[in-house]
Amino acid sequence: PANVDVVYLLTDSGVMKSINGGGSFAPASSGLPTLNFFVRDLAMDPSTPDTLILTSASHGAFRTTDGGSNWAAIGTATLPTYLSQVAIDPGNPSRVLISPCAPDDGSPYAGAHLYRSTDGGTSFSPVTVTALAPGAATCTAALAFSPTSAGVVLGVQGFGPLQPFNQVLRSSDSGATFTVINPGPASTLLISSFNFVAGAPNEVLAANARGTYRRSIDDGLT
Repeated sequence: PANVDVVYLLTDSGVMKSINGGGSFAPASSGLPTLNFFVRDLAMDPSTPDTLILTSASHGAFRTTDGGSNWAAIGTATLPTYLSQVAIDPGNPSRVLISPCAPDDGSPYAGAHLYRSTDGGTSFSPVTVTALAPGAATCTAALAFSPTSAGVVLGVQGFGPLQPFNQVLRSSDSGATFTVINPGPASTLLISSFNFVAGAPNEVLAANARGTYRRSIDDGLT
């Protein structure tokens, strides 16, 4: 957001970076695994743009503090190996949320529904989502903090970033606790992504996997 010339591109094996607005890209993956590494999501610290957190579907989470020149694993004692989305609180970048996925081989998942950090991603604690069965990996298709409503977080539970589902996860305490809501008919919801609308407090637009949108004016409650 502070430099329009800097662009990050996620690939199936790492991160590429452009410093000329996308005119050319160079690898920015030093410290990331090189074998069977599958990137899922990338979040930037809005107050320190050179600090980014990356999630993978194969090797957990990584953080860089120098704009991608060097990466180091984080949460290795807590986070599962298979992850989906990551979100950083724009109001307090020390708060980070990560959603886990079940293993690709079909083996049971035994971790928490979500994982939360209050120290910028150095350590993580498990988060329980009310109404979800124990051992359910949320594997969100989208996960984001509201930039206008302090404490509000929305997520969409699915089976992976490209497989939308009907359950919306919502927190009003910056991700410490979550509840499940279903703001619309299950047959038509199928949210695959959503965005808090800039300049319009409490408004959210959700993209439907079938080509339509749904709109909320109460931070995702309905």
